[in-house]
Amino acid sequence: MSDILEKLTKAKSRLVNKQPFFAHLVLGLPLVEADWLNPQTMATDMERIYFHPKFVEEHSVTELMGVLSHEAMHVAYLHGLRRGTRDHLLWNVACDFAINLIVLDAGLELPKNRLLDEKYRDWSAQDIYSDLEKNAIKINVSFPANGKPQDGDGQGSQGDGNPMWGGVMDPQQTSGSGDDEQPSGKALSQADIAQLEQELKVKVQQAAEAAKARGNLPAGVEGLIKAIGAPKINWKDYIQQWVSGHTPDNYTWSRPNRSMLVNHRVYMPRMQLNGAGIGLLSIDTSGSVSDKELVEYITEITGVIEICNPDKLHIIQHDAVIQRHDIWEHGMDFKDLKVKGRGGTCIQPSFKWAEQCDDVIDWMICFTDMGIGDYPKISPSFPVLWAATGPDNAPFGTYIPLKDAI
Repeated sequence: MSDILEKLTKAKSRLVNKQPFFAHLVLGLPLVEADWLNPQTMATDMERIYFHPKFVEEHSVTELMGVLSHEAMHVAYLHGLRRGTRDHLLWNVACDFAINLIVLDAGLELPKNRLLDEKYRDWSAQDIYSDLEKNAIKINVSFPANGKPQDGDGQGSQGDGNPMWGGVMDPQQTSGSGDDEQPSGKALSQADIAQLEQELKVKVQQAAEAAKARGNLPAGVEGLIKAIGAPKINWKDYIQQWVSGHTPDNYTWSRPNRSMLVNHRVYMPRMQLNGAGIGLLSIDTSGSVSDKELVEYITEITGVIEICNPDKLHIIQHDAVIQRHDIWEHGMDFKDLKVKGRGGTCIQPSFKWAEQCDDVIDWMICFTDMGIGDYPKISPSFPVLWAATGPDNAPFGTYIPLKDAI
């Protein structure tokens, strides 16, 4: 087992130098041994990468670099969240056609038994699936949705020419922990899936920024960044009207990203401070806000951070009361927000919180569906933006419609 782990460690380390985008994603996905995988391969459930020891033994470090990147691309494209009622095997095939050309174009290697067709360059997995289904393409492989063999003996391992050597599984609850962790077959709730989608979008955006800083973002990924939900608003146009920057936006290698260095032993750059002051982000998590709207709010929050890089952000979640408070400061990685709330809607607690905050708030953005009946009668001393998926009915502040993005 030590030799297997050594090969995987080498593969990850070489990815850091060769392809930081893939490396950033892979480093955020725990590797879990899975001798139950059939075919004997690698697979991802969107939160971790499972590997069969025999598969690692039989492939070179350079091939493993490609397969790890292949699994990371399944995660980046949210393939495990997009299957719906489609046939699982055919969906795996379509997803492989969608990403393998991107991995190879990035200069990485993949095992010889791989699914490739230039016809599908720049196609989405959904469109490829429809084309395969329409043309009745049949491929003799076995890879059930939960990663475990079901009917039959699971014949068709990579040694028999099976092109399905890397799989994407439906996200699900797991049993066991650590080295014994494995999927339980129990599906995640819709709320958990929405939360996972939000977290993955943040991770993909962070991976893209890290790769751009090195001037090494794979060409085929640029469309992905836009497709998964890049921020729609140029927040700097608003925020810099109120707070002048002191240092230009940039990345610096002289001041490493401490989180990546400490947690993963990876030397990544850190964005320099631009002096956008102290902001307050108020997120409406009431029951009238849909999961899709919440994902959009979080996407825009990443935009506030990446585009403006404020000195400090207070992030509060509210329904009828303040449910949660998080702090982001320059140099920190943006942490995934755990949504809390889903009751009625009141906005006044957010403005009262701002008045009582120990920091002087320079500006405030309210992410809401505008289902509000208790607007303050007096506007605050700082500028307010309403980033809204509902109608413009606020008595003060600047209204920014997000409804077109939903």
